[in-house]
Amino acid sequence: MSQPREKYPDWAILGSELLGPVLALLIQKMEERPSDDPNTNFVCQGAALHFAQCFGVSEGENRKGHHAVSMCILRQCIESLSIIELGLCQDINWANSILSGWHENTISLGKIRKELEQNVWAIYGKGLWSESWSEFFAELAGAVQPYAHYTRDLQAWQLEILKSPEASRTEDGGIVLYAKIGPDTYDADKATRITLYQIVLIWAVGRVVMANARDSRLQEDKILKLGVALSKAPELGLGRLSWREQFWATEFNEPF
Repeated sequence: MSQPREKYPDWAILGSELLGPVLALLIQKMEERPSDDPNTNFVCQGAALHFAQCFGVSEGENRKGHHAVSMCILRQCIESLSIIELGLCQDINWANSILSGWHENTISLGKIRKELEQNVWAIYGKGLWSESWSEFFAELAGAVQPYAHYTRDLQAWQLEILKSPEASRTEDGGIVLYAKIGPDTYDADKATRITLYQIVLIWAVGRVVMANARDSRLQEDKILKLGVALSKAPELGLGRLSWREQFWATEFNEPF
């Protein structure tokens, strides 16, 4: 961070402090998994590595201004999270039966999420506000679901919205925006919102670890403080707006 710390919101400061330790602990937890089944242990280790590596790529691409690429990769983090949850689950036999099915292509991720919703998510407690974890995860996953394929919605993340001139209104009531596309299209607003989503993911992983097994290596007090900071972030709509809307590519001030 090149700017003074006070210029950053609390969620950004806490998130940057937790990012490295949480990802490292996640990999360690999968390596330490108390199961004598090498196949399911391998599956869990692979999922944790995939999450951490995709997260790192998403971070790097976001800093370069490759915001569409960053969003695509973040979706892979969501895809691997359900396998990670099974890897942390205390009911080893139940988790291994599902992990084996996934490894043999007989159980889909959608089915795994239903199993987690029915048997595990209740112990996680609430999401960022008063919503259930099921509702929280639906918002989290839904925010990046539109970017599974290369569509107009994803292409919009490639554009740098130019702040000058500002948006203007035409005689028929339409709004004109000026945007740039090319190899150098860093958009500070897009970058911030992607970083926010990344930090929400870090908080979610921390909460999952806390719910399944207390670990002294996890800074639980900071995880809880991060959750409070995120719940107050206006960029998330304070729980009143759909995240799919909050994570639309283009934001601008409507002209008079």
